[in-house]
Amino acid sequence: MKKRMSMALVVILIVCMFSPSALAANLKSVQSADALYTLGLFKGTGTDEAGNPIFALDRTPTREEAVTMLVRLLGKEDEALSGNWTHPFTDVDAWAAPYVSYAYVMGLTKGTGSTTFGSAVQVNAAQYLTFVLRALGYSDSAGDFSWDTASVLSDEIGLTSGEYTQGDSFTRGDIASISFGALSQKLKGSTTTLTQSLLTAGAVTEEAVNSAGLSGALNAGSGALKTLSSEEIYTKCAPAVFRIVVYDAAGTALGTASGFFISSSGIAVTNYHVIDGAASALVYVPGKTEPYQVKGVYDYNTSTDLAVLQVDGDGFPYLETESTVEPQGGATVYAIGYPLGLNSTISQGIVSNPDQTVDGKEYIQTTAPISAGSSGGALINAYGRVIGVTSGTISDGQNLNFAVPAANLGTLSLESVRTLQAVIQEQNALRAQITLGVSPSSLALQIGQEGTVRITTNTDDDDISLEYSISDEYVAMGQWGDWVDDYSCELHIIGMSEGSATVKVRFADDTGNPDALVVFTVTVSSGAVPVSTYSMIPGAPDFGSYIGVALHKMTQSDASSGVENGVIYTYLADDVYNIVGDDNSFFYGYYALLEAAGYSYVGGQQSSSGYVVMMFKNQEYNKTLYYGMAEDDDGSVVFFIMAYDSQ
Repeated sequence: MKKRMSMALVVILIVCMFSPSALAANLKSVQSADALYTLGLFKGTGTDEAGNPIFALDRTPTREEAVTMLVRLLGKEDEALSGNWTHPFTDVDAWAAPYVSYAYVMGLTKGTGSTTFGSAVQVNAAQYLTFVLRALGYSDSAGDFSWDTASVLSDEIGLTSGEYTQGDSFTRGDIASISFGALSQKLKGSTTTLTQSLLTAGAVTEEAVNSAGLSGALNAGSGALKTLSSEEIYTKCAPAVFRIVVYDAAGTALGTASGFFISSSGIAVTNYHVIDGAASALVYVPGKTEPYQVKGVYDYNTSTDLAVLQVDGDGFPYLETESTVEPQGGATVYAIGYPLGLNSTISQGIVSNPDQTVDGKEYIQTTAPISAGSSGGALINAYGRVIGVTSGTISDGQNLNFAVPAANLGTLSLESVRTLQAVIQEQNALRAQITLGVSPSSLALQIGQEGTVRITTNTDDDDISLEYSISDEYVAMGQWGDWVDDYSCELHIIGMSEGSATVKVRFADDTGNPDALVVFTVTVSSGAVPVSTYSMIPGAPDFGSYIGVALHKMTQSDASSGVENGVIYTYLADDVYNIVGDDNSFFYGYYALLEAAGYSYVGGQQSSSGYVVMMFKNQEYNKTLYYGMAEDDDGSVVFFIMAYDSQ
């Protein structure tokens, strides 16, 4: 029994039978840094052994780093580097001297003293927002804003969203996020964006702008982002989506799915269920013959079903996640992935519901077709940005496909990488701590009587699944009830015949401690639950009396029907379920009462309308009885008990 059971969301991983740190760089800052690096506006603090830039996004920025970014955002880097600018300060590093000199001469910054700039002094959010607002044409000296409350104006123009009002720690990652956001902002009193201004000044190239995912900023004057055709979406986005094959510790392939890069340095996204239980994984990138090894996992969340990976390599094409346009119902979207292990595949659809709840979790519902193997793929809007991670479908419906909102990626940390084996150990350790309990520890029932036990756990994890087994199902049968709260659920037991049975409950599908087990006993006495009997069906228990539901109608056969002493009792299904709710255990309970009354089960079948009908015979009374569901003459769904003389 899954903890959430409102709908059966099918995980679409091909099986080959087969709390983040507040200081940890988040995905937004990494993507922003990558884009700024592509534009030449963010240079990093050096390179690693593979030649990748080191952005040091978790480190607090200094004044000289902040001023350098200001000069670059103004499009004046070439002018600063080629001019003979001077400054009076003695504490400026050589690499920063041209930028500080230019900013000082142009009146963009001042020192902390006559000969000190305070180069190593750490910058806070208000100070850096002041620099960026100046780059956008706003002036604190002219009264557009006050430097110590710069976030008020930045929130007002949409550059920030209230995240810098509390004076929290400020990092180079924040500098990257704010600077990247500023590129789409319009200059004060103008329809020109900062990106357009930098392009006009020759500080950036149009190719770099498009590669950085800022093509919309070139069309901001028209008041709308540039909508891409399906051909443009595929050309732009498909190279960043890959196929991933996961393996167990013995090297046996467990499955194949999809994923996509969000950074040129190999940071990638997929669903957590794709890597769950995997000891290693290989990534196959379009246009490359050899696979890349997955080095490890930055972070994952079993509840939102997301994982951030580090792929061993660099220079990968990557996708930008949407951060400005909320998904809207009816909007065109595209799914790119590797369904059934096929090569890169794109499908088109719409957002059916941007905020759909399935099994207690939030998804973007879409009509863009996805299949087994699409798990971890990208759901992309018309601007070429990722809005979701394709994750599942409801197979019993039509075009009911789901993606985890990409906004959830912002909760994951990029602080450190651990191996896939370490993730397995973490999950095993967590599962080993999960326990089970049961109350009461025994049930005493009559035939046809229902009893209920409560199964408890010490975790509120939505992904746990339970299963039960009964030693003798001739004695008792079970039916899961509802989760009463986050830690307990009900199991209904129905007495079927005289005797005793043992019921065992454990975690299923490796979702909990494999050693956790609860056992309780069920004893069923010889006597049946006392209910009245039908006057026209000898000895047969009255279904309405048993359930407590009113008779809908009773119909007798006439002489021309060829059926001797035929009678049908019907009860509206709506009336029945209004009494019993989602608990279907009564179906087996009435079965048990019929057996106890001498009506032996002969067999069952499915009616033309898809309902189950069971057949019983009573030799003593020479009766044949049918029990089940059907559609009545008026189209209503009913439970019925029909009996006649056996031929």
